[in-house]
Amino acid sequence: MNDFFFLLLLAVPLTLAASFLIAAKRQRKELKPKDRSKLINELLRLENRSSSERIVGYDKVLDHALAAYGLHGTLGEKLKKEPVVLRGKLDEIWKFHKIRNRIVHDLEPVAGLDEHADRYKRLILEILT
Repeated sequence: MNDFFFLLLLAVPLTLAASFLIAAKRQRKELKPKDRSKLINELLRLENRSSSERIVGYDKVLDHALAAYGLHGTLGEKLKKEPVVLRGKLDEIWKFHKIRNRIVHDLEPVAGLDEHADRYKRLILEILT
């Protein structure tokens, strides 16, 4: 009987601690207004850059936005977690992240960058608002 109570005394705090850790790692459902404003301002600041610079910059903004939503790791790792905020947009976001990687790593030019940059910006604005 003593063993049962001892195990019970151990189990309760461990269960509470585990619940707290799980809750702490949950994604936020909304951005703080200060974070949202900062990220939108950064998007607007990129408007006069070249298409390739805009896409790279938008990728950075998305990375910071997902961090503000409570996700951790590289942008690729954050996307693999399939964040709720990207529901219905994830495939297209992946497409633009891959385009960004081609811009940064490949020697070959990427076609259609103006259209890609415009659409990427609109997607990120949808996520932020």
